[in-house]
Amino acid sequence: MANPNRIPRVATQDHRARDIELAEPINDVLYINNKGSLMPKRPVLKYPTPIEHKTSIHVVVASVLLTILMAFFIALLGINWLMQCGEPIYFSDRTWTTGECLLIPYTPVSGTW
Repeated sequence: MANPNRIPRVATQDHRARDIELAEPINDVLYINNKGSLMPKRPVLKYPTPIEHKTSIHVVVASVLLTILMAFFIALLGINWLMQCGEPIYFSDRTWTTGECLLIPYTPVSGTW
């Protein structure tokens, strides 16, 4: 009669071996997917927590000031382009003049054609 409290042994090649090898539970290695197929378990990859970089207040202030300066420069270029800075403007009385400039030292010139 078999002892019910006995630990199951994994079969070995040598039947005289005294050491007992415990079998690994099958549910730790395999699983059944949604289609009913027996699949090996994949290891769970844990991604590292991203490092938070704190920006210095000096860098933030410098970035804001640089952004304002660049926006002002681009706006100045756009306004001067709309004012036709330095470009000749022709009139129907056969005269012309160059457009004025904003914040750029330029003296308009005029003449006839």
